[in-house]
Amino acid sequence: MKLQLIKRYIIAILLFILVMNFDNIHAQQRMQYSTQITQGFLQNPALVGVENYHDFRLLYNKQWTGYDGAPTAKIIGFSTQVGNDTTNPKTEFKTLPLIGRLNAQATSQNLNNQQTTSQSKTKVGWGALFSSEGDGTISINEYLVMGALHIPIKKNRLSIGTGLGMAQHQFNPANIKLINYNDLTFSKQQPSIFYPTFQLGAMYYNDEFFVGLNSKQVLKTKFSFSLLSPGKQNQLLSHTFLTAGLRLKSGDAYSFTTSIVIRHVKNAPSTADINLIIDYLDFVKAGLTYRTNGDIACIMSIIINHKYSVLYAYDFTSRGLRTLYSNTHNLIISTRIGKSNFSNTRPNNYW
Repeated sequence: MKLQLIKRYIIAILLFILVMNFDNIHAQQRMQYSTQITQGFLQNPALVGVENYHDFRLLYNKQWTGYDGAPTAKIIGFSTQVGNDTTNPKTEFKTLPLIGRLNAQATSQNLNNQQTTSQSKTKVGWGALFSSEGDGTISINEYLVMGALHIPIKKNRLSIGTGLGMAQHQFNPANIKLINYNDLTFSKQQPSIFYPTFQLGAMYYNDEFFVGLNSKQVLKTKFSFSLLSPGKQNQLLSHTFLTAGLRLKSGDAYSFTTSIVIRHVKNAPSTADINLIIDYLDFVKAGLTYRTNGDIACIMSIIINHKYSVLYAYDFTSRGLRTLYSNTHNLIISTRIGKSNFSNTRPNNYW
């Protein structure tokens, strides 16, 4: 009971500091996910339409489970390739096992020829994304339309993408318990502000490595919630992510992917995620993530019939504050709509 009381006092003090400095905030942090390396086009617009099937994804993230108003994020995204071809190759086989590769040499050769032909052409992808992040008092809703070019360069590929849309910044003082509800600090705040948002991304990769760069909130938008002092403006700064990874194969069944994600925001400490993911036939994936601020995440994913996947990650921290804000959950559900039962078990163009 005493520990719970101490936790509430700490949260109250942090909220008080936030409110007292509300007009002096210069950088608004977006939520940080332990599954960034597995999010694909949800994280980097360069990967929208990278595969020749429709990709539909749902993401749900809940931080600090057990606290009222704990940060929560929800993302819905759709990605497809312009002129994508999901026609089944002619074959005598009508069904495939849930896991494992094709055991027919002629069919496998046909698939490999299709994949080589597809990868030798420049492809265009497009998609859409809606995201909502918030803690009950302040929330950010973002609506994006994305487009990308996937350009073959010898045995490698270069993907360049962008996202353009609108964002809505909302302030909801109703979720704050006040002693004086006539306090001008809260009563004279604009409840909702709209502003344009812009993202850029690039990825250079082949079957064995990738390196990418993407930036969110490229437009350094200025705005003010306060009606009392509109001259004191807040500024949303760019969030830049550098990613790189290597994949080592062990036969046709297993692969090991090591990667790093470096996140940089001006006026905020940079962090790096170091990841290791083990993949078995694009059927089961398991991994670990270590963040340089002391956070650790365990990742588990299962892919059903090469089309549907469920990924779950659980975060905990090794720092002394683990009793205050551990128990973070991340869930991603995706489906490869229109993906042929006769295509390779793994995605064709990106991994």
